[in-house]
Order: sequence, then structure tokens, then C-alpha cells
Amino acid sequence: MKQGEFLGLRLNGPGKCTYANGDEYMGKFVAGFRHGFGTMKYKNIDNTEHQGMQEQAVYEGYWKHDLKHGEGTMKWSDLSSFKGTWKDDKRKVGAMKLKDGTSYKGEFQEENFHG
Repeated sequence: MKQGEFLGLRLNGPGKCTYANGDEYMGKFVAGFRHGFGTMKYKNIDNTEHQGMQEQAVYEGYWKHDLKHGEGTMKWSDLSSFKGTWKDDKRKVGAMKLKDGTSYKGEFQEENFHG
């Protein structure tokens, strides 16, 4: 379900989209793409820190052509979190806190701690 401003058949400007899998996005769209600041509530997302386990998560931050890009914060249901810079849907630099209290601050390469 899509709500908001449309340009032709595509969301353009502020809007809300609920996807078939239950994920919800509220924020800015450009030509149908998530682009600019927005919040995505994931119903089932793979958590790479837990061998592909699926859980709920919320991302709040910037998007570019449907990919997380720029400053943003991801919080998982197990209380893990990442706050920092994203590029092309991948973490680049920031602070990660895991559910066991372990933390890391620095660079990421291919979604792994680097440095």
C-alpha cells in the first residue's frame, strides 16, 4: 500500500509504503525510490552478526536510490545497534554495539569490522 504524493504512478515527495512482507517505510521518495531521509521498519531482516538469523529492526537515516546511504542508525530487536555512515546499503564507518555489550568503533569493509 502506498500513500503520499505521486508523480505519474510513482511516489514522489513525502510518503509511506507498506510492502508485501510487512516492512514499512515512511519518508521521502524520488521517482518511486526511497531517497532522502526516512525510516524503515523491517519485520524480518537477516542479522549478519548472528549467522543469518532473522529479526526485526528499524533503520532511521538517509537513502539514495532505495539503498541506505549517508548518516543513519539501525537498531535490531536483540538491542544491537549501529550508528554511522552507510554507502550503497553497507556500513562504512561508525559505532556498533552488540547484544552482549561488546562495542566497536571504526571502519567496516563488506559489513565486517575493519581496522
